[in-house]
Amino acid sequence: MRFRSSAVALAVSLLWGLSAGAQDLTLRAFGGPLFAAQINGDLSFQVQDVHVRGDLRAEYGGTAMAVGGAAGVTIGRFALEGELGVRRTDGERGLPGSPEVLVVPVDSVIVSGLASAWYNAPVTGRIVAYGGGGLGVADETEIGDLDIKLAWQLGAGLRYRLSDKVTLGAGYRYFRMADIIDVTDADTPLGTIAASGDYSDSSLIAEVGYQF
Repeated sequence: MRFRSSAVALAVSLLWGLSAGAQDLTLRAFGGPLFAAQINGDLSFQVQDVHVRGDLRAEYGGTAMAVGGAAGVTIGRFALEGELGVRRTDGERGLPGSPEVLVVPVDSVIVSGLASAWYNAPVTGRIVAYGGGGLGVADETEIGDLDIKLAWQLGAGLRYRLSDKVTLGAGYRYFRMADIIDVTDADTPLGTIAASGDYSDSSLIAEVGYQF
């Protein structure tokens, strides 16, 4: 709950600070499938005097979706938005090519709050191409307690002006969250393990926007 409140406060602060010079206020809702969801990082394992280091890589299987909403203002060709998103994967997570014993069922839910900036480039009178990115925080809610990490995204897409107030759009997003795995010197019956890894995914989204 504290994380969700912080994310909402981030979006409200962004709008409040920029509303004086804004031309338009826009609300958007978006959603779509995730793909290429994975964790990449480092793994070390020590048994007595033997210390082994390697790369950590895990892939998500099953179904995955991203949904969310954004509120923002437009200044010239730039749009500045506060965004609240939820990413959910239902399936399995394991090492590529690993035996079934190393593939574990997992439901992963990541909640993020981002401040994003987009550049709009008109293509025709009704179609606009956009691109940009955002920076903020995220939390993996299914693994332990609240643990907010740095997150960012890049994206691009097209929007079609259906009317003076309503737009429809489609786009691509690349999302990354730092240190979704962060284990330091954990003692196990087999030895001491340390691991760290960043989460990343790609998504194709459809969106609807309303401009005030």
